[in-house]
Amino acid sequence: MNPATFTTNRPVATSMLFLAIIMLGLASLARLPVDLLPDISFPRLVVYTTYRDAGPGEIEERISTPIEQAVSTVGGLRRLSSVSRDGVSVVALEFLWGTKMDFAALQVREKLDQIRWQLPQQADRPTLLRQDPREQPIMTIAVAGEDLYRLRELSRQVFKRRLEQIDGIALATVTGGFEREIQVEVNMTRLAALSLNLATVESALKTASDNRPGGTIRKGQFRYGLRTLGEFTTVAEIGAVAISLPKGGTVALREVATITDGFRERTGLTRYNGKEAIGLLLTKESGTNTVAVTRRVLEIIEQLRREYPQVTLAVVEAQAGFIELAIGQVEQEIIAGGILAFLVLVFFLHDVRTPLIIAVAMPVSVVAAFALFYFFGINLNVISLGGLALGIGMLMDNSIVVLENIFRLRDEGHALLPATIEGTGEVIAPVTSSTLTNIAVFLPLAYVHGIAGQLFRDQSFAIAFALLASLLVAFTLLPMLASRLRREGEWETKSVGEGVNPPLSPSPSRLFIWLGAVKNFLRGLLKFWKDLLLTPFRWLSRILKKIMAPLFRGFDHGYMAFASRYEIILEKALERPRFVLALAFGAFLTALFGAVFFLGRELMPQVDQRQFLVEVELPPGSTFVATTAAAEGVEKILLSETNVAAVFAQVGRVGYQFGAAEEQGLERAALLVQLKDKAPATEKVMAKLRERLLAANHSNITLRRPQSQFANMLGLAEADITLQIRGPEISTALALADTIRRHSAQIVGLADLRSDFAGGQQEMVLTVDRQAAAQYGVAPATIAAFVENYMRGTVPTTFKDFDQKISILLRAQESDRKTLDQLLQSPVPTTNGQTAPLRRFVSANMNVAPTAIFRENQARTISLYGNVSGRDLEAVAREVEKLTAKLKLPAGYEVRLAGQRTEMRETFWSMAAAIALAIALMYMILAAEFESLKYPFIIMLSAPLAIIGVVFGLLVTGQTINLMSLIGLMVLVGIVDNDAIVKVDFILQERKRGTPLREAILLAGEKRLRPIVMNTVTTIFGMLPMMIYPGTGTEFYRPLAVAVIFGLAFATALTLVVVPVVVWVMEKADGEKG
Repeated sequence: MNPATFTTNRPVATSMLFLAIIMLGLASLARLPVDLLPDISFPRLVVYTTYRDAGPGEIEERISTPIEQAVSTVGGLRRLSSVSRDGVSVVALEFLWGTKMDFAALQVREKLDQIRWQLPQQADRPTLLRQDPREQPIMTIAVAGEDLYRLRELSRQVFKRRLEQIDGIALATVTGGFEREIQVEVNMTRLAALSLNLATVESALKTASDNRPGGTIRKGQFRYGLRTLGEFTTVAEIGAVAISLPKGGTVALREVATITDGFRERTGLTRYNGKEAIGLLLTKESGTNTVAVTRRVLEIIEQLRREYPQVTLAVVEAQAGFIELAIGQVEQEIIAGGILAFLVLVFFLHDVRTPLIIAVAMPVSVVAAFALFYFFGINLNVISLGGLALGIGMLMDNSIVVLENIFRLRDEGHALLPATIEGTGEVIAPVTSSTLTNIAVFLPLAYVHGIAGQLFRDQSFAIAFALLASLLVAFTLLPMLASRLRREGEWETKSVGEGVNPPLSPSPSRLFIWLGAVKNFLRGLLKFWKDLLLTPFRWLSRILKKIMAPLFRGFDHGYMAFASRYEIILEKALERPRFVLALAFGAFLTALFGAVFFLGRELMPQVDQRQFLVEVELPPGSTFVATTAAAEGVEKILLSETNVAAVFAQVGRVGYQFGAAEEQGLERAALLVQLKDKAPATEKVMAKLRERLLAANHSNITLRRPQSQFANMLGLAEADITLQIRGPEISTALALADTIRRHSAQIVGLADLRSDFAGGQQEMVLTVDRQAAAQYGVAPATIAAFVENYMRGTVPTTFKDFDQKISILLRAQESDRKTLDQLLQSPVPTTNGQTAPLRRFVSANMNVAPTAIFRENQARTISLYGNVSGRDLEAVAREVEKLTAKLKLPAGYEVRLAGQRTEMRETFWSMAAAIALAIALMYMILAAEFESLKYPFIIMLSAPLAIIGVVFGLLVTGQTINLMSLIGLMVLVGIVDNDAIVKVDFILQERKRGTPLREAILLAGEKRLRPIVMNTVTTIFGMLPMMIYPGTGTEFYRPLAVAVIFGLAFATALTLVVVPVVVWVMEKADGEKG
């Protein structure tokens, strides 16, 4: 059925249909959430556990290993790694893509609950974190002022609550500042004189503060709830706690201990532009609009600034800024591409009206796609909008073919309406076939392993929705508009009696007479307003034609010269088919050679976010104060750089350190440096500051770019190159790591190579003498608990102040725990009620322990991390592989290359398989369309011809083979066959009419050249802004645009010659066989 038959006869119904589609699309657009990337659940969980003052060895043995053993049986687990540092354990679980993360998190929580009793009592409860970009803070706010404690309380009690009340904000986390803590420091000498010990004091504090429900009580006819209140209400009450003496009587706690309402020992802080500040990290609710939520947050921040002028509130980092810039850039590319494609049509058609009709396909298709976005749950992001920008030139292709065929029939003398219906019907099959091949190419993305397939699902849907909408427009709306597009001087002839009202009945009633009069009046009024509105447009069109006439003549002259030259080339090519095919095959082999040996390879294109990270690491065992001082020194140098706009520093352990929980430690600091808008490229500023920092003897500093939002979503490793060394002895593995580091200095492009093993730090080890402990009836666990409570302290209870529970820390006073001799002399209670000095039960020895212990799949590893600068990832990785291959590894040791290179290879193989599957699907669709196995093969030859242009384009523009350029190749495979389909279909139609083969080929070259060139040029110009536009986020899509533009240009040029030659050769061969 030809839909043009219906739409040309029912213009009002057709108009109403598309008006409804446009209204639905605009309503959907207003409700679509806006984010940087699609909404994808990232398959990674992190178990974060703190155990204050415990060494890495103890953390590994008592926390990391039990957790690893417990969670290793969870279904879908792909990789299990852990890092054990001073006081903290981080176990990372990476699952297979497609795993239901809600169920996986539930299983992990169950496993953690089962082993909770196996973990140390003093360790905090394991916290399960979702390593999901959607759950990363969308904004970081620095709060600066004078009194840090009051500033933290203001942030916690006021700012946090106000921000969490905003629609779309799920959580506001406060970091930095001072945390209140009540410290009870016992005088051990006085305690011993009273025959008391720390356990007695702890027991007294535990029983001195408690609130409990007491059931219910009756009074008359009523029943009342009963509660017993015994919690501390003031700090003074803590000092009045009575401690029972062994010989009778009691002593107040304040007589044996000093009670201080102070602050918890600091292990982390945040700084902003040289001043210590409080950090507020805002996390949005899932599915909400990041940009809209950020705008609401900024409004509240302005209110808070007016209400608290003494406090400085500064936005350090906000995802919305990058999102708006990136999406705004893509929107500009869509608009600019549409305008360029429209101008191309104006030059080809020498008219404004006809291109306007074709150009209607673009906005209508895009708006219709928004409606489908809404119903399929796709948000507005760089990927989905990039799909629309990618297809903006393709949206005109169907309309161009349909309209060009209509005008061809008009030139042959057909009337307007028959030409419209017949012209549309003739191209329904090839246009539908080419559109389906364009869409089918994206289906194999579902089989791409990892995040790439899921990430580009939105792009596939965006292009598919827009192309389907353009197909609907080309077969319905476009014929209806074309049937009303009469040429100048052409008037529609009326049949006899047309325009005259026929008699309704032999004796019409007054009602019918009045209805007929009203109808004629409305028809005349409508014609009047139509002529009134269209007359200025017609005059404008005539004026533009006169102005543009010289340009049109120049364009026609150039096109005719090109067409004439093409006809000559085609005739000569048909005379020398073997030479043409050999030349094309040689060009294809040359392109493959260039791709293998001259094109660099990387997983993702680099995106300049105008910021970078400076990581400071001090020697093992460094204090938090020393780390803070080192960070301040680096901060001064950074702020003195004219290109630096702001510096946000996080020192030690904070709740969130730019997403790198594994890298936190007392001897570490991370500084996020933001550059000014007009600053040079980030790499240049980093190189300059690297020299300054090294000159200032800051040799323990690493500069690197933070992972972009794209890299976060793809789950990429933070380092470009990762070398993992495994073996039974850590000393041998360290020697291998040092050897690799020395030799790798000669590899050009490998920078900032660092090891995750920071060296050993000295620790004092107390070994329990089991025989002595047995003589006194003291268990080793009791001795270990005594040492822990004596030095670290214990929290027997809490003090409630309004809505805040403040820990009460009980431990020996500082003067009693300064030296090892004081600890060894401390009295340990025995079973007979007496005490004995600790030295009787333990022996003390110095030991060297690692500062961090890394494990991969429950085995210890040492990793080397390096970044690639100035070269492509694959070239550097190959040199690293050559280096490691020359090493003589001891038995039982292995060196494995991991990081982004491994992920790149896996993704590339998946993409190669997807492209092969896409080609197979396209062949099947074409075979079904042409009912032939031969002609689809001829059409599919366009794909290898396009590879020649892809390789050439990537080489001349300095791009690499990466995931985006491979996506471009996949898109190209879908659209590059359109020209061949049109050409081969025309040849077959002419052959059916009895035209000789050579004449049919030459006639196809003559008749189909114009629509083929128009389709190619409009597609190229529609995508041109994506390739040449500067701005934020454009680096991400540039390789894709380069691949499509150069591949399509080369493929079209070669297809015009090679495909006819192949048809000639194969048809002649079949004829000879026949």
